[in-house]
Amino acid sequence: MRGVDKKHIAVIVALWALAVIFYVALGKGSSSVALTGVTRGQSVKVMLGTLDTRPKPSASVKRDIFRPVGLAKAVVAPPPPVVVAIPAPVPPPEPLVAVFAKDARFMGYVNKSEKKTIFIARGADVYIVKVGDVIENYYKVAEISGDSVKIVDERSSEEAYIKASAAGN
Repeated sequence: MRGVDKKHIAVIVALWALAVIFYVALGKGSSSVALTGVTRGQSVKVMLGTLDTRPKPSASVKRDIFRPVGLAKAVVAPPPPVVVAIPAPVPPPEPLVAVFAKDARFMGYVNKSEKKTIFIARGADVYIVKVGDVIENYYKVAEISGDSVKIVDERSSEEAYIKASAAGN
């Protein structure tokens, strides 16, 4: 072995063996106390709870170790109370038949037979209907008068009117 001779290794091993022997002899690291004035075999009552009277640090106490010494802690005002605004009630939705009537226009009519045939336009669609016909599977033409068309929603029985004067719009 280079740099370390056998004498040094022997000394290190001997010191390690002595440390192990003392550890075992002292009761594997248990603490023992020599009491004066007590004879062997006499019982001694030691109250260990009274030995350490320092207050234990609480988990709720927090210390700022980076705070400069001598500065007082800043007093933080409590946050303002949370105000929850109650939203205004939402009005009920407009009936679907009324929405249909707003979007539809009375384009005109033909008086060819006993029943009037009318032309109703909604967007790009043009409906040619008579009394009793159904538009878009739900809206039944209930009545045709000179200035309006009465439409009834078959699902809810709600009514709406398409005015003839809306033809110019």
